[in-house]
Amino acid sequence: MGQIGAHQPDPFVIDDSFAISLGAGGAVYRKTAGLTPRDQAFNPAQKTLVLIGAGQSNYVSVNPTLYVPTNSSVIDNFNIYDGGSYSIGGPLVGTQYNSGLGPGNILARIAQNAITGGFDRVVVVPIAIAGTVAADWATGSLSDRIGVAMRRLASRGYVPGATGLTFALSWGQGETDNGNGTSQASYAASMATVISNAQAAGFTGSSCRFFINKQTWLSGAVSSAVQSAQTALPNGTTVFAGGDLDSLDATNRQDNTHFNDTGSAAAASFIWSAMHASGAPY
Repeated sequence: MGQIGAHQPDPFVIDDSFAISLGAGGAVYRKTAGLTPRDQAFNPAQKTLVLIGAGQSNYVSVNPTLYVPTNSSVIDNFNIYDGGSYSIGGPLVGTQYNSGLGPGNILARIAQNAITGGFDRVVVVPIAIAGTVAADWATGSLSDRIGVAMRRLASRGYVPGATGLTFALSWGQGETDNGNGTSQASYAASMATVISNAQAAGFTGSSCRFFINKQTWLSGAVSSAVQSAQTALPNGTTVFAGGDLDSLDATNRQDNTHFNDTGSAAAASFIWSAMHASGAPY
């Protein structure tokens, strides 16, 4: 039994050391000024998708043009740093904003596709950090980032199993592992740990699905080893294939790595199509 009055660890502490180490442009975007706070109550009679976007730079705000969803009134940006939900009116809060490439974010496009595809509301939870490898998310400084997101969501009533709620974790990462020459076995092992950690943090049950993109394109080159790991991970029950983003060539990228606006739109379409293919309720 602990001492009376002893402090318990803060469940919402986030290790941002990796982002800070990137120097200029590495800080996570947290500015909520000018955004409209959103009511976080959800209607169990409606279909609400909680969309967590994890991974690296193509999932941070790097698209040239800010994309505000057509159905923006029913798409919220959940901020893991303060637990609030906000309108989309700039770079997404909770992930990085590369001012040299952004401010658009692919998650806003995926969310719009989900609304068009039949969901009544989407809560976007952006947590990606640029330049990361899978091992950073497995046992490195980002190993509890998904866990913090799940605890923040739970503190606001977004809990897997709640009536009307569906949880998706869209994994957009692999470019840096390509550059580092990560083997298929190493990447697969790291991702098994990422998935296990997330499940231990509450991302579990029939309402929760991982979607792993085929995503390794770096300066015009892809990694067959990382691709093989990514395509072998889906099991058809908890883990599913995401979009084949390596099929998008240099014409879809602003610097032969990061998506331009047309590339982001195409990638979001591929990702949503993969979600839809996983079956109801998508």
